[in-house]
Amino acid sequence: MHKKNISSNRNSLIDPYKISVVLPVFNGQSFLREAIDSILEQSFQEFEFIIINDGSTDNTINIIKSYNDNRIHLVENKQNLGITKCLNIGIKLARGEYIARMDADEISISSRFEKQIAFLEKNKEIGICGTLTKTIGKTVESTWQYPIDHERIKVSLLFHCCLVHASVMIRNIILKNYNLFYSENYPCAEDYELWVRLSKITRIANIDEVLIRNRIHNNSIRAKHNALQVKTANNIRENQLKELMISLTDEDVCFHNKIVHLNVNADNFFLIKTYNWFLKLYDENKVNKNYKDDVFAEILAKRLKKIMLRTKTCSPSTLRFIFSSPFAPYINISFKQKVFLFWKIVRNRFSTLCSGAIWMGF
Repeated sequence: MHKKNISSNRNSLIDPYKISVVLPVFNGQSFLREAIDSILEQSFQEFEFIIINDGSTDNTINIIKSYNDNRIHLVENKQNLGITKCLNIGIKLARGEYIARMDADEISISSRFEKQIAFLEKNKEIGICGTLTKTIGKTVESTWQYPIDHERIKVSLLFHCCLVHASVMIRNIILKNYNLFYSENYPCAEDYELWVRLSKITRIANIDEVLIRNRIHNNSIRAKHNALQVKTANNIRENQLKELMISLTDEDVCFHNKIVHLNVNADNFFLIKTYNWFLKLYDENKVNKNYKDDVFAEILAKRLKKIMLRTKTCSPSTLRFIFSSPFAPYINISFKQKVFLFWKIVRNRFSTLCSGAIWMGF
């Protein structure tokens, strides 16, 4: 194992490795060994492994030093700098053709690198690719689905981060040519902001296969800094909306984020407001051409359908508007869902009649 100082200049050296794996860790003793093992046991073995110990005070450093593998390059920060600065240190040190991310609490499937390399070698226009993920930990296991192709990923970034950070592999030359790093102005959602910038420079894809296991636990960055992560992600969405729209109000941004989080009791009024907002976004995009029209309509339609099925109340007039809109061709309603919507309409009318009867004194 090689021990490197954070000021080491390795970019000028010729590297025999295809991939530079970057793993920052702070007090990650609980799951670190599983994460490291999952990288060292990859079927594709031509990589250097840059592990950045970010001032850990637990047994992290001893776990890293217990490995005797010349591909491991240990960087030791004397004090905790935070994940964003650590990732940028990793980018500066990386000499591989590709940079692969890894987190200290995740597990990479043994064929991950092999399949990502094969995908990127075959699709030269793709600059960054992620994979699907399956959760492990205290919750019931579930597979997280994400859009696969660039156009759908680009639109989906208006709503959420749709790449699993620890699963991505990036062409190093893109980062070097454009002098790209993670922005330190976006803590806890640094990856989301970088993907937005990269989506304007190169094409992005997700391999439609689970190649990494995402661990859910109370000490994850997501769990410990959830409020800050939400706030930062909201700002990233706001910046994208500003690029799309001629005029944007604080109320617009607030409502867009409500749609994303959907932590409100949606009713018919909320559905109408969502429809009008999406129609406004659609019309703005037809002028600005930030996204492909049909893909933009498709992604908005999927969101609209989700809210439509979650609303407590729904009126026939609202549905008529929606099913005569540009989103209609992309809203596929099953028979069961049609029955569900019909029941909402009946219930809404019954509730209105009851309210009227009470008001009239019956």
